[in-house]
Amino acid sequence: MSLVEVRIAGRYKLGAKIGKGRYSDVFQAFNVLSDTVFAVKFEELKAKYPQLLYEAKILHNLQGGTGIPCLNWCGQEGDYNIMVLEYLGD
Repeated sequence: MSLVEVRIAGRYKLGAKIGKGRYSDVFQAFNVLSDTVFAVKFEELKAKYPQLLYEAKILHNLQGGTGIPCLNWCGQEGDYNIMVLEYLGD
């Protein structure tokens, strides 16, 4: 049995799960073009109270602030809202 490589936005290769929040799961991902590490948050489209796209708007407005991760990509793929963020470390 072979494992399917999951990619987000065609360039982020999904890695290990690194966390879980109230409304989203967080995974590590690697940009296949630059080999840079990112954090990826997933929220199901059928969530009763969707929050991820709202969080992305807030992060976009806060860009450049101290301790605010850079928002690299946000959108919908398959059954999920997805946000790709700068990985700030462990």
